Amino acid sequence: ARGDVVRMVSLLFSVEITDINDHSPNFPEKVKRLEIAENLVSQGTRFPLDAARDPDVGVNSLRKYTLSPNDHFELDVKTRGEDKIPFLILKKPLDREQKLEIMLVLTAFDGGKPVRSGTVNITITVIDVNDNAPVFERQVYTVTLDENAPLGTSVLRLHATDLDDGANGQVIYTFDNSLKNKAFDLFEVDAVTGEITIKGLVDFEEQSVYEIDVQASDKGQVTLTGHCSVVINVKDVNDNAPEMDVTSLSGQWVVFMVALVLFWSEGAGQIRYSIFEELKEGTVVGNIVKDFGIDLSALKDRGFRIVSGSTEPLFQVNQNDGILYVNRKIDREDVCERSSVCLINLKTVLENPLEIHYVAVEVLDVNDHSPSFPEKEKRLEMSESALQGTRFQLHAADDPDSGQYSVQQYKLSQNDHFRLEVKDRGDDRKTPILVLQKTLDREALKSHKLMLTALDGGKPPRSGEIRITVDVSDVNDNAPVFTKDVYSVLLNENAPLGTTVIQVNATDLDEGSNGEVIYSFANDVQGKVRKRFDLDPKTGEIIVTGVIDYEENKIYEIDIQASDKGTAALTTEKSVVIKIVDVNDNAPEIEVTSLSKAIPEDSRPGTTLNAAHDRDGGIYSIQQYKLSPNDHFRLEVKDRGEDRKTPTLILQKALDREAKRSHRLLLTAIDGGKPPRSGDMRITVDVLDVNDNTPVFTKEVYSVTLNENAPLGTTVIQINATDLDEGSNGEIIYSFANDVGGRNSVTFYLIITLGSVSALFLISIIVLIVMQCSKPTDYSSKYLQDTNCDGTLCHSIQYRSGDKRYMLVGPRMSIGSTIVPGSNGNTLVLPERRRVSGEVRSLKLTFNS
Repeated sequence: ARGDVVRMVSLLFSVEITDINDHSPNFPEKVKRLEIAENLVSQGTRFPLDAARDPDVGVNSLRKYTLSPNDHFELDVKTRGEDKIPFLILKKPLDREQKLEIMLVLTAFDGGKPVRSGTVNITITVIDVNDNAPVFERQVYTVTLDENAPLGTSVLRLHATDLDDGANGQVIYTFDNSLKNKAFDLFEVDAVTGEITIKGLVDFEEQSVYEIDVQASDKGQVTLTGHCSVVINVKDVNDNAPEMDVTSLSGQWVVFMVALVLFWSEGAGQIRYSIFEELKEGTVVGNIVKDFGIDLSALKDRGFRIVSGSTEPLFQVNQNDGILYVNRKIDREDVCERSSVCLINLKTVLENPLEIHYVAVEVLDVNDHSPSFPEKEKRLEMSESALQGTRFQLHAADDPDSGQYSVQQYKLSQNDHFRLEVKDRGDDRKTPILVLQKTLDREALKSHKLMLTALDGGKPPRSGEIRITVDVSDVNDNAPVFTKDVYSVLLNENAPLGTTVIQVNATDLDEGSNGEVIYSFANDVQGKVRKRFDLDPKTGEIIVTGVIDYEENKIYEIDIQASDKGTAALTTEKSVVIKIVDVNDNAPEIEVTSLSKAIPEDSRPGTTLNAAHDRDGGIYSIQQYKLSPNDHFRLEVKDRGEDRKTPTLILQKALDREAKRSHRLLLTAIDGGKPPRSGDMRITVDVLDVNDNTPVFTKEVYSVTLNENAPLGTTVIQINATDLDEGSNGEIIYSFANDVGGRNSVTFYLIITLGSVSALFLISIIVLIVMQCSKPTDYSSKYLQDTNCDGTLCHSIQYRSGDKRYMLVGPRMSIGSTIVPGSNGNTLVLPERRRVSGEVRSLKLTFNS
């Protein structure tokens, strides 16, 4: 038999694809818009931006960012693994009134040569805050107005502007009613237009000058106010006829009127006395009789008296001695209000003949009143965004006293944020103004308690106080702050859906919506992370929403944003590190890395058949392997690190396919869990045949009897042989032996032919055979030396014809063997030929004529 030996070899190789710089960095969007409030966000505030992406790797990936030159922002880059996240950092406060928008260009570069880049245009819109008070065109407006002007007459139109936007820049006008002013009854101002009109009768004789304080306020959440003064000079018109005041005149004196006037001109005079207010009743003012030189004895007869329209006059004259005395207690502030000089004019009359004398009594002020404010407590609301120098006008204190006893100064309690200014309007009118000298911070101090004291000029001075509470209104000037610097948590893999991983917490020092915090994932959090985790925007709880597999990802680093709900939201980022704890949830799996389906039976030991791996790590990874008992293979395990152990099957005993066609093995991988988990692989090793067996005849010797003169084509005998190999190695073909077999074949046919013709020829043949057998040994051996005995028929066939006996001797003898005379002449050798078959074939010998 003959076969082709098929051997197999396996080769494991990897192909590394080298990256080229064929992609440019790319931002998620070409234009990015941000809104940032002016003057509120502190320097150093960070604003995260979307990172650029570059599909290239290594040196060709994203390497750096640059920001276009500007005065307000600088760039910072946070590196997280292969990602680089850009941040804008505010380095100079924004002012919307100077610049409404800021245009920036952010450029991302890779490390290729040449460098590739991508850009995003950043537009920063500056959000307005109420940081500007309305400003009048002039601080003082002066106008002249005719008295008796009709109601509704326009006196003046004011105009104030506010640089802020929206409601923060809308101006309304009002009178400052911090002082009592008669002008409020005569004039009004339109809140929208600022036009001052007449609403009452303006009389020059009553008052010739009016000074009105007007304030312009905006409509911001915390109102800011500007002030101006309006001076209205009333012009006199000839609207009054002369009047004569007749105090006492009887009919008999009418004829002598001219003479009376002349007499009054010559004899009438005026005496002036000065007294202090608040004197007791009966206090002597002066001796009128003596001072005017009137005859004391005639006082009663001539009816000396003081003319007064009041039933309870302030002064009376004693008719017995002519003494002027205080009739009732005098309060200068009631009598003269705020006049700098309080004069009470008295008219004295003597009759028979008529004499009129004028007495002026000046009531001198005493410091009998303390300054007082309209209210004991005053609450002000000021925005923490108010700028230094912002002015807040306060209600002035009122002191009925005049002159030096009126309010002379104000004092403000010691504090760090406010100072006091006083505006002197004359006529004992001083208005206190609170000036902000240090910016407010509601988060540092929500309210400021101040004490304003008004002092008059008395000795000792009298004073009045008002408690001022300045409530600082919040603006969104604080970003949320996380309560921890680092958030790190361990999470078991396969945690149930809905499991709370961790709760982050951030606080915002602002109040209201400015202090309400909502949580969200940062823009750079990948989609696969969002599928596994969810973040509650209100509570900050991170919840499992997908399958958590340690073998897929051992650690998650997630950026969390905390944002407030301010008009221009402020945001802070924090990283949460979630480390996945491996659990023994994976049985070891066998991974075939090198395995021949059929192993040649003559294979050498050391062939690597298979390897195993475990998706778990650490103690839960594969710790040992076991191989089922067998005679031919043993197990070797190599530790490759990183929780990887590679088993190798080693052939330790030669294989024999004819003895056993296949070997069935069981490889078991065991991890280190408690209890341990295992994985099995059933290995079937098929032994590949090699041509190591020769065909074997079913008999050592085949013997058959054949009648002479048998017809041509007669079957002589059928012989059978088997080969234990398979395939082409086991397929058998039959043939006569080469060379020697050819000569003997001729001899065989010749014998048959001659035997059938005549005995003579048979005798001749016998003689010929005898002669042939008598040849030397080396002669006969030359016919046999080329015979190949391997895999040929090695049996003899005896043939009888009458009493003659012939023998066909097969080539089982070795090469070079000699044939005994008398036997080699009738030897037939079958040549060696093989077919691909394991069947036993029969050889048929036939006679041909």
